[in-house]
Amino acid sequence: MTMCAGTRPCHIVLTGMMGVGKSTVGPLLAHSLRRDFRDVDQVVVDLAHQSIPEIFAHDGESRFREWERQAMLTVLSSPQALVVALGGGAVLSPANRELLRPHLVIWLDAEWSELGKRVQGEGRPLLARDGQDGLKRILVERKALYEEVSAVRMDTTDLTVVEVQAEIIRWLEEQRKEEPLGSSIRPSEH
Repeated sequence: MTMCAGTRPCHIVLTGMMGVGKSTVGPLLAHSLRRDFRDVDQVVVDLAHQSIPEIFAHDGESRFREWERQAMLTVLSSPQALVVALGGGAVLSPANRELLRPHLVIWLDAEWSELGKRVQGEGRPLLARDGQDGLKRILVERKALYEEVSAVRMDTTDLTVVEVQAEIIRWLEEQRKEEPLGSSIRPSEH
């Protein structure tokens, strides 16, 4: 896993399971870093003109993954340094994982029982059939992929959104001091 590898701009990408807080932490983190925020799932909705549950119901998961890939290409090609929240399954595709390599990827994680509480009743298409058992299976399937693409793992199980954001900022500050690439993870100048 590289950390921005000289890439300009250096996007900060949040990855992890559904319910871990990517879409909630992302805007706070972006604000504190004076960057814009992009949620890949929202870009999918905008591109497809359908909600994610509608895409799954009408076109299936494979079509959703195609939309997701297009959204990632759009967002990660931005010339402006962004904070980006990925959908939980974006790491399933080797091509998507390759897209992430030049960027700073932070894996937000939580215990599966906590994730189950957070997503209960949210209408998540991948949990419609199997519920908690499905969530645990998905987490097991994806764990190694999150590890592969991420520079750091942050456990959000017992943290508030503000505490998660503060932990990320603290970690970024440490990296800025230790890494020669420090300038690429500074707040945007826009």
